[in-house]
Amino acid sequence: MKFHISKKKVISILLCTAAIFGCCSCGSPAAGDPGENPGGKEMGRYVEDTVELGGEGGSFTGMVQEGEKIRLIDLYGMDMVSADGGKTFEAAETVPTAPAGEEGGVSYVAVAGNPDGSRILSGYTGQGLAWRLAAADGSVIELDAVGENGSPSFYSGSDCFYMSCDYGIYRVDSETGETEFLTECASYPLALASNGELLFVAHTSGVLIYDLQKNEAAQKQDEVLSSFFTGKLEDILNNPSSLFLYPWGEDIYVLSHDGIYCHELYGEEMVCIVEGSSCSIGNIDSGFAGMAVTEPDDGGNGEKIFTVLYTDGRLMRYTKDESLPAEPEVSLRIYSLYEDGNIRQAVSAFRQKYPELYIKYEVGVNPEYGVTREDALRNLSTELAAGTGPDVLVMDDIPFGTYAEKGVLEELGFLREGMSEEEYFKTVTDGFATEEGLYVMPLTFAVPVLAGEAGEMAVAGKPESLSQLADILEKVSGQREAQNGQAESVIGFRSAEEALRLFAQSSMGAWCTEEGALDREAVTEFLTQVKRIYDIQIKSIPESMQYSYLSGMDWGSGENALARRSGSYGLSEELGKCMMLFPGQPFCAGYLSSAVEDFPMTLGRLKQMEGEYVQMPGQSFGKCLASTLMAVNSSSVHPEESRLFMEYIFSAEFQGSVSLNGTPVNRSAYLQRQKNPKEGSTGPYITMGYGMADGSVTTLEIYWPSEEDYGNLDQLMDGISGVNDCDYRIYEAVTVLGQAALTGDASIEETVDEIEKTLELYLAE
Repeated sequence: MKFHISKKKVISILLCTAAIFGCCSCGSPAAGDPGENPGGKEMGRYVEDTVELGGEGGSFTGMVQEGEKIRLIDLYGMDMVSADGGKTFEAAETVPTAPAGEEGGVSYVAVAGNPDGSRILSGYTGQGLAWRLAAADGSVIELDAVGENGSPSFYSGSDCFYMSCDYGIYRVDSETGETEFLTECASYPLALASNGELLFVAHTSGVLIYDLQKNEAAQKQDEVLSSFFTGKLEDILNNPSSLFLYPWGEDIYVLSHDGIYCHELYGEEMVCIVEGSSCSIGNIDSGFAGMAVTEPDDGGNGEKIFTVLYTDGRLMRYTKDESLPAEPEVSLRIYSLYEDGNIRQAVSAFRQKYPELYIKYEVGVNPEYGVTREDALRNLSTELAAGTGPDVLVMDDIPFGTYAEKGVLEELGFLREGMSEEEYFKTVTDGFATEEGLYVMPLTFAVPVLAGEAGEMAVAGKPESLSQLADILEKVSGQREAQNGQAESVIGFRSAEEALRLFAQSSMGAWCTEEGALDREAVTEFLTQVKRIYDIQIKSIPESMQYSYLSGMDWGSGENALARRSGSYGLSEELGKCMMLFPGQPFCAGYLSSAVEDFPMTLGRLKQMEGEYVQMPGQSFGKCLASTLMAVNSSSVHPEESRLFMEYIFSAEFQGSVSLNGTPVNRSAYLQRQKNPKEGSTGPYITMGYGMADGSVTTLEIYWPSEEDYGNLDQLMDGISGVNDCDYRIYEAVTVLGQAALTGDASIEETVDEIEKTLELYLAE
């Protein structure tokens, strides 16, 4: 949803779908600004308060604003309004609605509303999607579809609605429903927002500014705004509700999980007003449904007040408290090499629980600024050596063994002592323990599994080695080729890279010696067996299918360390590929976790093929994949606060309240995820449509797993014998350079020689 302002009418309107503009940096007040006290300490910080909502509303799809009046638009017509700038809300007296259900024949799924209560509702009939305008006077008007695909998106306006359909941009009269074509966008439009004079059209190539007075594209475009948007395009396409735009007068406010930013139209910078990591804004587990901006009670001399509607129904208000220091006395720094969705949630939740502590999350690798992994590691080492490093470290893809040997990491006995076998998966939490102590502890984990048709799995048994798996696949492939007269896919991967990353999940821990060197014999055996499997599988894949794009089924929240390294979202994604590309394929493989959507989705797809699963065979058989590896800087200037953060994020209170990527190491949090969020419903948990390789469409109904299903998952989790981990440089060398051995561009011995040569300099350090 989005807002806009009309200067003539002093109206700001929230658009009815997620706004999608991003930003990349924060500005700060210059020395001598009013926010700085005589002692030189900068004062003033935004604080967060919950706005309590009475009444029976709750399915709010957006928020619209007209001066101090704010309206929450409810899908079912139970709007709520505020006359005091968002401090308090009450049920709206009248709400024009279009008939639904049996009377109207429409099941509504979306609504775009205006301050007067008029709205356009989108819903399904027996013939497909339909759109109705419920005008402020109570009249209901059927809207005709426009464009080739007939699936428009509607946005609010000051005295109209805006609409995008295909590449066309339209204006819809809020009283008559009359539709007027405005312009055609060069790239696919994603969202619209207006300030009454200008219409902002966010599309896949940037932002178009359209002059509503002249009915033409504005002569001047905002390149800074466009570049910010295109820089965040991948995030926007993955989750449109994670970014939100609100034009307000001469300024444009941008809301993202990084914070609230102010951009002067045609200006050169983005100024950070509210830092996301200090409040709920930074919680990537929820999205944004709307925002309002109001003046303070002092008549406009103070800082703006922001009201944010979240997609989970919460309404939060942000006001600046000048009595608080801008930078609190304690500033806890959390660092990871790559963005980590689990840490984003941890930082946000910790900040809400301990508002008196200030916590910052820093990410080392930043492609936008040319900061590579090597650059980030050098910068981190320099800081740690100087005693100015972060307080808490996320050690994924960081050589934590070297850091521990040098005394950089604190021994985690304070955390480990309070963890019992009944409360935690101890084989995971203790997976990185050495004789010297425990310096790294995973927050989550996943288990590599092999799945397949029940009949084939019964014959296969429970193979533990890659050579056993290769024998099984070779036999099954030969039988099916003899029966059907052609080679068929047997296990799903479509390239040498996919094959290596897949079987690395159950083998990579064997590639390093106890001294941290490359185990040449283990890598040779790995490449030998994976090449056997590759040769069996790849002969059945048409070349065109090897390069076809299939998007994965994301689970959890935010960036996923498991998916980043494996190049896949695990077994759920592999089963999806199997259904669409190779419906008769007997086996699939990938990691499995109890992440909220992962197990229900995986099991639903597995039941479709009447399948079962066991641990994936490999050189590290029985071990899990650990992720979000936590450590504490032994030289932290805030040791007590660092320990408090660690204790909190490993607690059931935190791990049971968010959607982490992977299985939480806290058992009670893991068990909480087995509760059906739709308890009592007799229908499917979710219904999905699949576009098949032959052009047909298949619908799959997925039901919540049964107690027996979760019992089998419990046995899998309890059967974990340790952690399967490998130095990231050895992992990358094997999975990248090893492709030559699989494709035949080099012999296995030549490939291992090249891997060893590449690693010599690194391993000698």
